[in-house]
Parts: sequence; C-alpha cells; structure tokens
Amino acid sequence: MYVASTDGYADRDLSFAYLKGLLVPWHQTTGLTPDRAWDLARRVEDHLAGSGRDRISLEELRDLAREVLGEAEGDATVERFRRWHEFATLDRPVVVLIGGASGVGKSTVATQLAQHLGITRVSSTDFIRQVLRSVVPDVIAPELSRSSFELDRSHDGAAPHAEFDRQVQQVLVGVGAEIQRAVNEGMSIILEGIHLLPGLVDAQAVTDGLVVEVVLTVEDQDDHERRFAVRAGASGRPAERYDDGLEAIRSLQEYVVGNARGIGTPVIDNRHEDATVRDVLDVVFAAVDGARRTRAPEPAPR
Repeated sequence: MYVASTDGYADRDLSFAYLKGLLVPWHQTTGLTPDRAWDLARRVEDHLAGSGRDRISLEELRDLAREVLGEAEGDATVERFRRWHEFATLDRPVVVLIGGASGVGKSTVATQLAQHLGITRVSSTDFIRQVLRSVVPDVIAPELSRSSFELDRSHDGAAPHAEFDRQVQQVLVGVGAEIQRAVNEGMSIILEGIHLLPGLVDAQAVTDGLVVEVVLTVEDQDDHERRFAVRAGASGRPAERYDDGLEAIRSLQEYVVGNARGIGTPVIDNRHEDATVRDVLDVVFAAVDGARRTRAPEPAPR
C-alpha cells in the first residue's frame, strides 16, 4: 500500500484508506460520484500492487490516476481532470456565482460543486438578505422583509419587477462585501441566490479574484412544481406557499434567464443534478483557461 510522504512521494507503508484520501478527491473533481471515484481509486491501487514498486512520486501517481480515469470514463473526463489541475494551481481565488429562481436546485448544485472543487466557503443571497433585514428597518427597505416571488404582485404601472430590482440592489451590498472579504483572504467562494442577476457584480472590480457566473433554470414547469414538494419533505418548508407562488416564480425565472442570455452568461437547464454539476465545472474550468491565456506575462529579469 502507498501513502504520501513529506518529500512528494507515496510510500508502500500504510493502508488503502490513505491512498483513497488522495485519489477519490482527484477523481471527484471531474464530476464523478463518490462511489465511482472510490472504484477508480481501487483500480489505481491494484495497478500499484501489481507493479512491484515501493515508491512513486505524487506526479506519477496523478498521471496514473489520469490514465485509469481515461480507460474507464473517456477523453472528456480526462480533459476535465487536467482542467481541474489548472484550477487548483491558479494564483488567485475564484468567485463562482450561481443565479436562478426559487426551486431550481441552486443550493444543492453549489454544495456539490464545492465538494468537487475543494472550496470550503459557500453562502447564499437569502442568508445575506436575512442579515440585512435584521439591521435595516422596514421603513427604509420594505422589500427585504419579503421573499423574491412575493414582490411585484401589484406594480401599478411600474416596471414588472421594480420591487425585485430594488431588493437585488440592497442585497448586492452584502454580496459585494462577502466577495471582497473572501478575495482579501485569498479564499475561493461559491455564492448562490436569485439576487445574482448576471452582470450586476462588477467582475473587473474584483481585481485579485476570478469571477465566474452561471444561471440555473428548470424549463419544465411540472418538474419545477414537483421540486417544491420534494424540498418540503426534506426541509419542512410548506410546499403550498411555493405552489401558490409558482406563477410569480416562473416569471422571475424568465426575467433572470433573459438577463443572462442578453449578456452571454451561461444558462443551464437543471434536469439531472450530476450532469448539471459537470456543466458548471466546465464553465468554471473554461474561465480558468481563459484567465491563464490572458494573464500578463511576468516581466523579464534585468
């Protein structure tokens, strides 16, 4: 059995559990389930056991993991593994913003994405709104006291989503502060929430981080409605409230998705969670690739 040592090698002296601790996270970065990642880690261990070697460098171990991954999952998964390594060695934190209406699976996808990327900081704009409403009086910002889909039910000639837009602007104050704190600490972060209207977070202003935006949607209305029933069973939140507000929720989804497509932000129909996580990974990795290509070269030493 092999285990990582302090000199960058894996030695044959401890159990497979330690080796799995290295390999499973590597394989999960490609979007594989934990069970599948464990199975591939076992294949790598079997290969090492048959090689007769007592030592292997971590770089060689990574190459072997890539080889086993390619044999089992194909070239596309191997490419995702390569791109994760580029992500892991990026010289600045990444800020992933996941927008979308209520019930499209933002928090679930954010949690899964964090596990795949090894990001420990995940937050939501609903949490930020809750904090703001506890310190900002209703008379100043009445929109903060209501859920997004409970706004704009009688806009009296105003823009269809005027109250929601005001709520977004109020919440974005907290969003900006949370992003800036994470970047100042050199920590990558995933933020999810309906208030993350594409383009409102100034990516150019986050000079020490890389901002990646994506919007989730559920195009099928029946599927969208079923999700609230499932969520109610798991969390205790009453499904009736969301069923009654489904028309408003779908209207907000159309508004958010329209904003995203208008500026070229990726929109992903969340029909299957595993596939959606892989799609979001691809968006993140593509942004990292682009950042590396456009990064100014270091000045030549004099």
